Amino acid sequence: MKAKKLAPIPMESVLNSRCNIRDEMEIFISDDDRQWLYDQYEIPDDIVDEILKYAHI
Repeated sequence: MKAKKLAPIPMESVLNSRCNIRDEMEIFISDDDRQWLYDQYEIPDDIVDEILKYAHI
């Protein structure tokens, strides 16, 4: 049996007003990256969290 080729999903349907996948996404920064920010620039976790509040997808 041959595998059926799937058509790509149009971006308009992914980002439509009824089902916007961006609403299900979140901004994340790993613990290693947080540690690197602190080690390199002395940016503490609470400042990183405040900055992430303003991030957009």
